[in-house]
Amino acid sequence: MAAVSVVQFWLILTSVICLLKWVEASKAGHKVDTCPETKDLWESRAASESASCGGVSEYHCLRDKDGKKRELCLEKTRILQGNCPIVTEKGFLNWEACNESLPGCPNNHYLSNEVYKFPFCFGNNTSSSIKSE
Repeated sequence: MAAVSVVQFWLILTSVICLLKWVEASKAGHKVDTCPETKDLWESRAASESASCGGVSEYHCLRDKDGKKRELCLEKTRILQGNCPIVTEKGFLNWEACNESLPGCPNNHYLSNEVYKFPFCFGNNTSSSIKSE
């Protein structure tokens, strides 16, 4: 009987670990080919994704450190000029500085859910920029 209990314990523990990893991965959002670059496109995509956002979270489409685009729900935050918002592996909002002398680098403060105003922050935002994993 004790051997069955140990096996059951390991099955439960393995299931819990897998669930925690899945929850952690889902915080980082899901990958998309491109992020919307106009207010109309952003609002349209946000409307289709808004069911998954709740409370103070709002639709975001952001680049990660590897240049991949991810859609997720985050609380909006102010981004200072000269910075682009990115999403971390754990699904948190961070930012990277860009050279303000480059065309497209944000030259004023803005909200993170208005990054579509600065397509520069998406990097290569064409569907061909996604490589299969």
